[in-house]
Amino acid sequence: REEGRTTQNDEKIVIGLALDKARERQEVLTIGSVAAALREAEYDNATYREIGLRMSRHLERWTSGLHGRLLNNTRTCLKVNASIAAIDLKDLENYPEITRIFLFYITEMIWSACQANPGCKKMIIFDEVWALLGDETGGRLISELYRTLRKYGAGIMSVSQDISDFKLTRHHAGILANTGTLFILKLSSAINDSEIRSALNLNDREMELIRQLDQVKGEYAEVLVKGVETFVARVKPTPLEYWIASSDWADREKLAQVIA
Repeated sequence: REEGRTTQNDEKIVIGLALDKARERQEVLTIGSVAAALREAEYDNATYREIGLRMSRHLERWTSGLHGRLLNNTRTCLKVNASIAAIDLKDLENYPEITRIFLFYITEMIWSACQANPGCKKMIIFDEVWALLGDETGGRLISELYRTLRKYGAGIMSVSQDISDFKLTRHHAGILANTGTLFILKLSSAINDSEIRSALNLNDREMELIRQLDQVKGEYAEVLVKGVETFVARVKPTPLEYWIASSDWADREKLAQVIA
């Protein structure tokens, strides 16, 4: 699908014909096999053929080089059948196009896992959620997850260090409407109150509580919890939890020395 428009009916027909053609050749499809099928499928008219050739050209850039090595194969190392699964996209951050494709793939994996095990409770956590919210399609996808995952016994949590991330998508209102609880840690004084208020739909009392939040490194961090009730909690990590979670450079250096 090209940005800025929906898939047209003629294009859907061509895609269907090409997929049928590709499945005749192999059970597990690849980008390359679909691109070839788009070129070689038997079309009823010249319009369909031109659409097929155009789509094939769009896909061919993903069949070779770095793109092809990552995406154009029949195997995957991504599994979500473990009790805890973590996927780190950090090394892909310099390749935004590939990152975006993997985000869609991961979202599809989430749907499949949740639908396959409706009786099992699940928690989906998106860290640095701007990677999804900064993209229109990604924002729509995560909004849909918030709206429907509860049907499958799943919860979803989005984590960000920047309040403005939640304003990156026009779907932010829908996301907030389907959010049961907000957890807000101490915020920088550089962030103005109006930005916080508009991003999270907070009232005057909640804003006052946020500005009073405190934290002491290594001891505790206060957090505003807004759900059925609104209150301030104090999170006190155990020593093990602290050293696992700390992102402080000096702490990481000490930890590396101890491990070595």
